[in-house]
Amino acid sequence: MRIKADTMTRNRDRITDALAMLPNNVLLEVERRAQYDAANDGFSTGGSGGGASSEVSRPTELTAIAIIEARQQADPQMTAFVILQRELALMRASAMRIERAMYVMRHIADGRRGRETSLHSCQACERSDLVDRPKSGYCTACYRAWLRTADNGQVRQDRLTFEIHRRAEDVVTTP
Repeated sequence: MRIKADTMTRNRDRITDALAMLPNNVLLEVERRAQYDAANDGFSTGGSGGGASSEVSRPTELTAIAIIEARQQADPQMTAFVILQRELALMRASAMRIERAMYVMRHIADGRRGRETSLHSCQACERSDLVDRPKSGYCTACYRAWLRTADNGQVRQDRLTFEIHRRAEDVVTTP
């Protein structure tokens, strides 16, 4: 995925413009208007105006009208309010993900550097060496040797015993 600063800037500006249209007074008005549903107000919806009675005498027609009137009326304004509330919740979740991404960007090492190497003294062999990610305070060779002590179904040595034996081995192998 190619990341472009101008695309991110346009997206941020569009979101900022949309949020600028929603000050607190607008949100309060949305809440107030959402309390009223689109109920039938009792007035007729029109018709031919032929002067006939508004009462229906046929039972089949009466049943059809009852079914139609019982249906939920389309309310585009309430639909807009629901969409507004849902999208603001999604924007909040997105803002939280953006905050986490910014934290990682600010506090984690640059990806081009890879893992940081540093000068550490191994707690087992006591060599000061460039250690790539010291594990448990040991250089890579000592850490692997410590893991091997538990191979073959044996119980892993405690750290102190391992470090004493490792230093003794190092003294014998060093000319």
